[in-house]
Amino acid sequence: MFRQFVRHLHRRRPQLYELRGLRAVGRQRRAHPTYPLGNAWQWAANAAAHGVPVNGSPAVGAIAQWDASSGGASPDGHVAYVEAWDGTNLVISEDNYATGPFRWRIITAGDAQWPSHFKDLASAGQNRVSVLAPDSEVYAKDGLSGGWLDQAARAIAVSDGGPRQALLNSDHQVYAKDDLGAGGWLDQGAAAVKVVVGLTGRLAILTPDNWVYAKDTLGAGGRLNQAAQATDVAVGQTRIAIVTPCGAVYAKDHLGSGGWIQQTDCATATDVEVGPTGRIAFIRTDGEVFAKDDISGPGGWYDQAATAAQLRIGGARLVILTPDSHVYAKDHLGAGGWIDQGAQAVQIAVTKQGRLVLRNAGNYVYTKDDIGPGGWNDQGAQVLSLAG
Repeated sequence: MFRQFVRHLHRRRPQLYELRGLRAVGRQRRAHPTYPLGNAWQWAANAAAHGVPVNGSPAVGAIAQWDASSGGASPDGHVAYVEAWDGTNLVISEDNYATGPFRWRIITAGDAQWPSHFKDLASAGQNRVSVLAPDSEVYAKDGLSGGWLDQAARAIAVSDGGPRQALLNSDHQVYAKDDLGAGGWLDQGAAAVKVVVGLTGRLAILTPDNWVYAKDTLGAGGRLNQAAQATDVAVGQTRIAIVTPCGAVYAKDHLGSGGWIQQTDCATATDVEVGPTGRIAFIRTDGEVFAKDDISGPGGWYDQAATAAQLRIGGARLVILTPDSHVYAKDHLGAGGWIDQGAQAVQIAVTKQGRLVLRNAGNYVYTKDDIGPGGWNDQGAQVLSLAG
């Protein structure tokens, strides 16, 4: 079946890329980064330094990168475009591999030629910040300063992922859209107590009777029952995680009924978060934070040596609000290593690319991209709530 899918991809008109600048010379154009990427072996480090998620997990649309002289690459390294991934076989399109011509190639997980890193392509909306104004009007923007755009809707909750925004209105009806600007909201034909949006636009909801539904499409209908009840739900790129009514964490990487993999025992978690890289974290019932990247089975959790009242993930970045209202962040798994962000808050958020967002005691919004102390930018807005 997978090779039939690959043959189908081959029948498409090739999308050729000048990999040095990631410029499409076929029918599709992709955005240029605003910073120099350097040679192929430098792409991952340079992208990560600018907030682009870089990890070991393949995803369609990402850039596969090989370090210098690794996996058959030259001393300059190598990059390729990820065309397909089924959990075992990776399909890439590439040029200039070992001075060869443009081609498609299949690499199996575990092969010596497996890429060193995967870099998610920066796309519109990955640094989107959505807020509810004091009158419950929805506003949003993608930049670090000014420029709030009225979304012409009122809501009791809002969420965003990539270019997609979703909201719950006062009747708990779900609406969503893919553009930044006034109006354009589409009724999703569902009532919910919570809605969340992943990096690729995957929508997940908790119904009033706590059933989990999810879908990738925009518009009424198309919801798939995930055959689970929950008290909390989170979405990363395609990964979905829940806290069940008994307080256990479950997760999976696909849509459709069932297939959940248990991650913790009951009476463990109060909430769960998933980042765009698939990193999953939860706050334990005693306030301790735990995180991991693999969901193949129970266990494997890293104690983060921190107590939190709120927890968020953006990229691979973990951000917490401590019980005494201080903001801390870090970019790695494992105990400790938290960096004090030099701010107090009543609510925190983080964009899909890792931009930190806070609402302070005066309900003013501040943001920043780095995780050193200080450096917060006043966003010139007083709000009721940040996107959840």
